[in-house]
Amino acid sequence: MKSPIKLVTALVTLSLATALAVPAFADGNHPRANFPMAAAEFNQKVEGRLQKHQAKLEAIIQKKNIAADKATKMRAKFNDRAAKVRAAAAAAEQDGTVTADEAKAVRAAGGGGHCHKDQKKA
Repeated sequence: MKSPIKLVTALVTLSLATALAVPAFADGNHPRANFPMAAAEFNQKVEGRLQKHQAKLEAIIQKKNIAADKATKMRAKFNDRAAKVRAAAAAAEQDGTVTADEAKAVRAAGGGGHCHKDQKKA
């Protein structure tokens, strides 16, 4: 008779522990952006992300000892994408607020920033 009681107690304890722990991990590392967002706040986020990506690019160039001519091409490609993102952000910020759809358009203007690792090679 003791084993069914222990089993039920263990199951109840496990279910409560899981129910209490899941919301703690639901937020992730970054708070979700709330839209519509003020244009100044959105511009600050865009510029912050561009600076972060530029720092990553420079770290990769340093770490891998990339040749100067190739590094120059990499920086030029980054600057071209950054210019497109800044232009799309400026267009989205014209009315003083940025909606979620406008933010998606800004992200798409930069090419998405993903390495396309899921695409099949031709």
